[in-house]
Amino acid sequence: MLVGCWRHSLLHYSSCTFVLIHYYLHDMRYLYTSLRRWSLSLLTCSLLAGSLSAQTDNEVQPDRPDHSEGTSVLSPRRLQIEWGVGTSSGYHNMGLMLRYGLVPDLELRLEGLLQRPYRGTVQVSDLTLSSKLALFSGDGWIPAMTLVGYLNYAPQEEVRRVTGDLTLALEQELVSSLSLTCNIGSAEGMRRLSLTAELGYNFTDRLSSFVEYYGVFGPAEHGCDLGLSYAVTKDFLIDLSCGRTFFASGAVNYASLGATYRL
Repeated sequence: MLVGCWRHSLLHYSSCTFVLIHYYLHDMRYLYTSLRRWSLSLLTCSLLAGSLSAQTDNEVQPDRPDHSEGTSVLSPRRLQIEWGVGTSSGYHNMGLMLRYGLVPDLELRLEGLLQRPYRGTVQVSDLTLSSKLALFSGDGWIPAMTLVGYLNYAPQEEVRRVTGDLTLALEQELVSSLSLTCNIGSAEGMRRLSLTAELGYNFTDRLSSFVEYYGVFGPAEHGCDLGLSYAVTKDFLIDLSCGRTFFASGAVNYASLGATYRL
């Protein structure tokens, strides 16, 4: 009787193990198929966008210090370094973004943010790997468009440390030297809606400015900021910005100084 029970348990354990392996292999095949389809779709979009989007190396165009994503994409084999240091209510912070042109109309980016409380140690707040794909360079009243995909890592989170998001950026020149940039996308792992609207004005070929509204909804958080940038050369730019974000618990002020260098 004991032998029969032992055999029955062994068969039951073997069956459960087989079922688990079957489902594991099925999930792996599904993940592989999804990644392959995503890669093929991204490659197809890149090839199609190559004939639509124009590239220019005349002036450096950073994606910071504002919250809006611009529509400029680096040319292949170009590297751009963007960094900034600042202070906010209760924190000092330093951000760094590396952008690299992979193929025509597609760039990869790595971005990190360090924060240090006024009374505390330095900690990594966010680490983001993203890709930026140019969809259209703009024609007449049709705005320039880019699609940005994010893979975010937040070490301070206990549950969802790794998340993914998407943002569609649109940019349109309203009149000479005045442009409007809008973003619509997701935040916090597709759980919230993110919107931005920015007006940019070029005083001269070197000196430019922006004023921006940004918001994340569900629950709502709003903010506004403004800044100035000065192009020392066509490949080196410095910027100064400040803003205020309104949370349910109160408002936070911040200011930053940064620079951008293109290799």
